[in-house]
Amino acid sequence: MIDIKVIRENPELVKENMKKKFRTDLKLVDELIKLDEDWKKAKFEEEQIRKDRNVISKKISELKKAGKDADKELKKAKELPTKLEKLEANRKKLEEKITEIRIKIPNIMSDKVPLGKDDSENVEERKIGKVRDLGFEPKSHVEIIEKLGMADFDSSARVAGTGFYYIEGELALLNAAILNFARDVMVSKGFRYVETPYMLREEIIDQVTDLNDKQQQIYVVDDEP
Repeated sequence: MIDIKVIRENPELVKENMKKKFRTDLKLVDELIKLDEDWKKAKFEEEQIRKDRNVISKKISELKKAGKDADKELKKAKELPTKLEKLEANRKKLEEKITEIRIKIPNIMSDKVPLGKDDSENVEERKIGKVRDLGFEPKSHVEIIEKLGMADFDSSARVAGTGFYYIEGELALLNAAILNFARDVMVSKGFRYVETPYMLREEIIDQVTDLNDKQQQIYVVDDEP
């Protein structure tokens, strides 16, 4: 998700970046700037109420110690929590709207990225090695491992959807061996081995991806808190 500071400090850069991605919804940037200004005002008012609360609490304590009447200050102190609650609710609503728009705005592209509407306009920067002429049309890895009975893409598609696979026998064992080897090498170099959760909460995902990636690459588990 794009850094809010980038949008605050250079909104035109953000808009130009969106144009490079052939986006036409540039008004999102202006909308976000307005919401951000409202958020800053709400945050200031909230902090001011907290400051007033501390000042009044201190004054009440001083008046009581001096044996003086503190009813006026006590009345003010009772009103502050309600005001603070309303301000906090308003700020949180603004934060939700800001986040909703931020995930729609793409991160700034590198200057090295060539512009193109799809992969047909990709630019090849360099080739490493020489492509051999095999004298026949090579088969894809999918065709090879299916023919050898080491994978089942049809069954996996039925149970999990396109893009998943069952690998079997020697191929599955080889895959596990490679993973174990890589793990052992990294551990021997001082890295700590950690197994992470398979699922992430949505707010965590929002911090590291944009809306397009989220919709196209992430599987959603419904009925979960």
